[in-house]
Amino acid sequence: MTTVVVEPAGAGHETLWLLLAAGLILATSALVVGWHGRDHHVAELAPHQLDARRDLTSAEQGLYADLRVAYDELLFYAEAPEVAELADSGLPPFIADASAARRGHHRWQRLTLAGVTDDGPAATAVVYYGETAEPEVAGSLLLAAPTADTEPSDVRVWLNREAGAPLPASLMPADLAKSGWHLVVAQFDAGVTRERQ
Repeated sequence: MTTVVVEPAGAGHETLWLLLAAGLILATSALVVGWHGRDHHVAELAPHQLDARRDLTSAEQGLYADLRVAYDELLFYAEAPEVAELADSGLPPFIADASAARRGHHRWQRLTLAGVTDDGPAATAVVYYGETAEPEVAGSLLLAAPTADTEPSDVRVWLNREAGAPLPASLMPADLAKSGWHLVVAQFDAGVTRERQ
């Protein structure tokens, strides 16, 4: 009589192959990630500029967001409307509501200043000036109203945190910077959104 001994199936070889496959996948993934990685540095700003995400208080960020929306709405007007008209249409930050109270109690005015174009000084430009009552909460703001030749991306918002911030003589960047105003810029880098390829 012949006796055949059948050994139970072992999992040693299968486990070894599974671990090798997992290690190979991890090593390949690490190489791909390292190869496609980019150095994400923040662009340097000029001394008269502030980053909308990093340099503004939460109240100022809210006001800046409202002014960007207001700028888009102003593009639909033939002429820059008065502040009362914007408030009547319910457009923040021009309305006096609870949000305005928490963000510095700004008093908005429509002003005409000497303007600036790509070619140099222009005759006049309309700005909306929000004078803050609480500079420790949010500074005073200037929004340059769009003109016929401006693009939706040409939003120019200036901020001054000084109490009783002086109005500039013109919208020339040099005059604004000399008066203590800072241009708020929105930088969309890798920290904000993924770059599409």
